[in-house]
Amino acid sequence: MFSGFRKLGTPTAVALAAGTAIWLASPAAAEPTEVLEIKVKQVVYYESADGKAAGRIARDQIEVPLKIKKISPNGRFLVTIGGKDLWIPKLLTKTDEAAPKVAADCQNITKSYAATRGFGDCN
Repeated sequence: MFSGFRKLGTPTAVALAAGTAIWLASPAAAEPTEVLEIKVKQVVYYESADGKAAGRIARDQIEVPLKIKKISPNGRFLVTIGGKDLWIPKLLTKTDEAAPKVAADCQNITKSYAATRGFGDCN
């Protein structure tokens, strides 16, 4: 076992190792293809993927769904709004991205130690 786990204590180390194994074994989430909803009243938009804010658009002026043309490494979507290609932050939107379902069998871990907060749902 990794030597850094000794400092964490056995329950934490086991939970961390199990969580890492589940994460590595889980399938990757599908990339989003559409923005279904805007979460805020005013959307900040950018003219480039890594540029500064260029302006704001009211949510009422945006017709959803918006097709996502490209996703930048810093979490912005390239979409067309009013005939212009603009970048909007992912955090301000609700998309069609599906989170992967992970089946975890962790009964042996959770039964052998006290409850672990945030460990997740176990089957």
